[in-house]
Amino acid sequence: MSSDRKESVVEDATLKLRQELTGASGPRALVKNIKVFGLACFACLGGGFLAEILSRKYAILVNVGIFVVGVIIQSSAAVAGVSCIIAGRFITGLAIGAMSVNVPNYNAEVAPPEVRGSLVALQQLAITAGIMY
Repeated sequence: MSSDRKESVVEDATLKLRQELTGASGPRALVKNIKVFGLACFACLGGGFLAEILSRKYAILVNVGIFVVGVIIQSSAAVAGVSCIIAGRFITGLAIGAMSVNVPNYNAEVAPPEVRGSLVALQQLAITAGIMY
């Protein structure tokens, strides 16, 4: 098999995989995304209630514990299979959603007024940089 033929086969396989992962568009995709949005809202609301019951600091610690449990479940996926990855990602997603509510509030409450805005802006910049890289 020539070098050009090998590259063509790889490109075809990559394109097919990308098309499979892209998913549907239109009304079916909208319904699917609304489900994901609903789960994200549930995680954020749950984090707010937990922060009111415990306190911001202890709610963050509880959410970190939930996050660690999700990571442990994901890391055991080599033995248990794909369902473990999905369950672990769901659990870590709930923890991240709750922490995305609690951490900015905690930063704003604890930081002195002179640096409060800068600290919250720096946290958002760090989150964006983490998503990009």
